[in-house]
Amino acid sequence: MALTKEELDKLLAELKPHVDTPEHRLATGLAAYTALFKAHPEYISHFSRLQGLNASNVMQSEGIKHYATTLIDATVNLLSAAANGKELEGVTKKYGQDHVTRQVNQAEFMSGLPVFISVFQSLLHDSGNKASVEKFLKHIFPAISAEIKA
Repeated sequence: MALTKEELDKLLAELKPHVDTPEHRLATGLAAYTALFKAHPEYISHFSRLQGLNASNVMQSEGIKHYATTLIDATVNLLSAAANGKELEGVTKKYGQDHVTRQVNQAEFMSGLPVFISVFQSLLHDSGNKASVEKFLKHIFPAISAEIKA
């Protein structure tokens, strides 16, 4: 279990305004990818819908909108399973296997952890929720990475 039910409920309540509508999910996902590509512009080439783009034009593309939305959909899906160990294990396995087809290795995947911790913590005001999102991400990133086996 990545988070207790109480930790999860508190975290989801504070995150809700950032993930409750398609527009909010898109904005949150774009913020995450802006930070990731600032830290690792070389990762742009791993995304099939971003081929030929670079750090100066990727955020204006239609492809990034797709990835931004699917990132937040996946994050919400993972959070929804966070209080149930078996369910979370199944979801992390699926997302790890998905990354194999994306030509992402374990080191590359794990290098996103500090970026995503920072992005998600920046959305939160409550220190307990900031700790919970860090605990959650530090749990799921290695679990997903273990499935990549690159």
